[in-house]
Amino acid sequence: MKGLTKVLFVALSLLAISACEKKSCKNVVCASYQTCYQGACLCLNGYEGDTCSVLSSTKFIGDWQVLENCAPDPSNFGVYYTNIRATIVGTTYYAPNVIYFDILFGTGPVYAQILNTSATSEGTTIYIPPQTLSNGVAILAGSQGYYSPAVNAGAKPTMTVTMNYSYQGTSYTCTESFRKQ
Repeated sequence: MKGLTKVLFVALSLLAISACEKKSCKNVVCASYQTCYQGACLCLNGYEGDTCSVLSSTKFIGDWQVLENCAPDPSNFGVYYTNIRATIVGTTYYAPNVIYFDILFGTGPVYAQILNTSATSEGTTIYIPPQTLSNGVAILAGSQGYYSPAVNAGAKPTMTVTMNYSYQGTSYTCTESFRKQ
């Protein structure tokens, strides 16, 4: 009898948890292909916001100043500028979490992925997969960074990316500090 009581208690507990989950998502409407969990929308990579209806790429698009810092090695590319753009909706290569740097390391385009890694499903992590550029730069594995929104009036968003790359036969680990213009 004790075993049956325990099984019945566990079954009722699971039913109550399931009912609470359904109730917490009852009035939550998430954008297409998004899921509600415990009253909040869980966004796929490339989408963010309360209902996952905002494209994460929007905050990355525009002109950025880049400052390269390689320690202890000297910087190869110093200060330069890039323009970030998103893939175009309606094209065969559209992906909501992919952005392109028009120029990176003096060449381009370089593509990156926006990943939702924050507790609030915001696309703040940027991952640059390995790729070979036309000027002899090869971006190596492990290149990633983070987007930081402007926190004060008049301030600009920033992004810091740790880049692992090779240039003219030498490997470098550098910090690329981006500041939106």
